[in-house]
Amino acid sequence: MSSALPLVLFDSSKDETHTVDTGLTELVSSLKYSYEVGSNQIDTSAGLPACSVFVFADPKSDFSGPEVTALDAHLQSGRSVLITTDERRATQMAGGPLGEYLTTLGISIQPDNAIVNSVYTTEFHPKNARCIRCASLSALEVALVKEAQV
Repeated sequence: MSSALPLVLFDSSKDETHTVDTGLTELVSSLKYSYEVGSNQIDTSAGLPACSVFVFADPKSDFSGPEVTALDAHLQSGRSVLITTDERRATQMAGGPLGEYLTTLGISIQPDNAIVNSVYTTEFHPKNARCIRCASLSALEVALVKEAQV
């Protein structure tokens, strides 16, 4: 992968629910306008590959101590990490190495549910927006972009 575009790597070494090939194809298609997109399949405990943004899309296993050290080194080098998960797994991870590391950054994972599930029956379902010139993701920030209903 050699391109002038910033590289976004999606991890698939932690048994992620969503990968570049399964569940994220629309997002990957949108990102390819402004980023080079790839997939990582190697163990991340020795370090994260050089990239602008490293994405863990709903990892099923918790992060080990060496993996958290690798995340920290990646962030300290000025790069970004995006971790998405559901509330059940987030609560499980809160007591592990990742949760402990996040507290050093001033981020805490709470056991409460801050997700609002909506059912659209009489309204149009919101569609995904395609970002052509998106701002780069900051460390451990999750942003969902939805197209406004016209």
